[in-house]
Amino acid sequence: MTEFREGRIEDLEELYRFYEEVCAFQSRDQYGPSWTIGIYPSREGLAEHLQHHEMYLLIEEGRIASAMVLSDREDPEYLDACFPSHALADEVMVLHLFAVHPQFRGRHLSEFMLREMILLAEQKKKKAIHLDVLEGNDRAEWLYEKMGFQIAEKRKVVYEDIGEQTAILMEYQLSESVLPE
Repeated sequence: MTEFREGRIEDLEELYRFYEEVCAFQSRDQYGPSWTIGIYPSREGLAEHLQHHEMYLLIEEGRIASAMVLSDREDPEYLDACFPSHALADEVMVLHLFAVHPQFRGRHLSEFMLREMILLAEQKKKKAIHLDVLEGNDRAEWLYEKMGFQIAEKRKVVYEDIGEQTAILMEYQLSESVLPE
């Protein structure tokens, strides 16, 4: 049975193991997210996202198959970005920590999760969804473009765990959106 739901604080340990396994697989994954478990994501950060009702999970076969954070506020680092919608900070949701467990890849779960994300943002009457993807993560960039995201800009960003990187900032405009099939 497949279940999409908001994460709960009692999911914390399983959720942390999920991200440990995703991060461990990165060395074998050309398109991995370049995260450092314990820093990004950290157990404390995941607990905070759960407490703020920002974590969403896809449960397959009784375990977490996919997870994402969908925050109700713009990332402070991107407040000055040139997003096409020009939506205000409180009119956007921001996607973070989006991953599908390696054992569940190839089942189109990414597309399912992104559709659910779009529905959540529409229910909250948001105007746009923002995200960043590291330059060179072509598979993720392709998926986001396929789902209707547009590239807003590229910029250098310093991440706590991996240092300076080029991030591609992307936006999905909800006001004009037609949910992809």
